[in-house]
Amino acid sequence: MKRLIPILALLGWLIALPSWAAVTITQHVGTWSNASANSVALTVTSTASGALLIVSCGTNYPLATDACTGVTDNQSNTYTEATNAASTGASSGTTDVYYKLSGTGGVTTVTCSYTLTDTKQKYCHLTEVAGFTTAAFDLAGHVDNQTASSNVETGASITTTSTTGFVLGVVMSGSTVDQNPNSGNEFTSGGDVINSDFAVATLISSTAAAHQPVWHANFSTTFFSASTVAFKEAAAAVTTTGWSFGGGWF
Repeated sequence: MKRLIPILALLGWLIALPSWAAVTITQHVGTWSNASANSVALTVTSTASGALLIVSCGTNYPLATDACTGVTDNQSNTYTEATNAASTGASSGTTDVYYKLSGTGGVTTVTCSYTLTDTKQKYCHLTEVAGFTTAAFDLAGHVDNQTASSNVETGASITTTSTTGFVLGVVMSGSTVDQNPNSGNEFTSGGDVINSDFAVATLISSTAAAHQPVWHANFSTTFFSASTVAFKEAAAAVTTTGWSFGGGWF
């Protein structure tokens, strides 16, 4: 019986180790408006408590001063702009990404605000993500006023730092996005094309490596701008150094 004590203690410790659920997308949905207003309201399915909420926004008007300025919702969650995500260009429109790492549940309306109040097209898109124990912002990148190469629109490449991650790419195209993502690109976890020219693609990532979203458009040399944003698991790891059970070290 005494010999079982260390084994039982070890089994209890192993059971107590943190186990993370698989990262999954709960919903992804978007809308657009060209009404003479400075905001776009998006209706979504009620969100879960603690979910990672990622809001992509943008305009087809190529001025940074007319870009997305903030995100709110009906549960008073505070959204943070992803550092280095905002893109713009002289011909390509704008993109940006805001997020709430652990949202209050019950969100049914998300509102993207803008400086412009004219009839230019404005976009608002939500991706709700589950499965992180403690979600954290990893890093972001953007490309401004790029020109497609043989119909291919290549977003910013970012090198993630976690093997449990989620990466989102958003593009504002000067023409129709007809492949989201481009054939062969890894960002196939789920996304949407809104009004043909604003597209969101995502990747549930298991590698700390370079990831780059790519889209395909119906015009060979169209202009575009894009943002790429990554999130990671931030829960602390458990170490085993110095554990002793019943006089034996493990």
